[in-house]
Amino acid sequence: MVYLAAATVFVGLLGLLNLVLTLAVVRRLRTLKDGSGRRAPVRVVPGLRTVGSKAPHFAATTTTGRSAELASLAGRHAVIGFFSGTCEPCRDHLPGFVRVAGQLAEDSGQAIAVIRGTDEETADLLGLINDKVMVIREPEGGPVGTAFAVRTYPSLYLLDGSGTITSAAHVAEHLSLPVLR
Repeated sequence: MVYLAAATVFVGLLGLLNLVLTLAVVRRLRTLKDGSGRRAPVRVVPGLRTVGSKAPHFAATTTTGRSAELASLAGRHAVIGFFSGTCEPCRDHLPGFVRVAGQLAEDSGQAIAVIRGTDEETADLLGLINDKVMVIREPEGGPVGTAFAVRTYPSLYLLDGSGTITSAAHVAEHLSLPVLR
């Protein structure tokens, strides 16, 4: 009986030591820094393209007849948002996207909203967008949504001047905006 009690205590202490070491490793991983001395940003957001990857090539025509493609964004920051007329959260989060677009427009940035749905479904969404945002209307499976492999709405991407995704989120307030001035 003494051996059984000693073995139980030993296994319990071993489990406690394992827990302490695991927590120490997790704490260390959270404080790892990237080469700039800042905390490394989270690189993966579920349902979105990976931060640090190149944005896919796309080409489309805006509602005003302008051409919009990845190459036209070269040399400046851009935010691209994907919204659906059948998505209730899109109505709540579109004003935040428009605010980000305004901030980027002040520094020669560009904003593109890709709106999916019928005229009836998207009328209220289009009413929330101002002239600082280029609008691309497309059906389900449209070229821009397909290029970005959009599966959830809203989906937002911030691109740097080289076309690299620097931030990705489902809510504009979660985008890591660059200091442009």
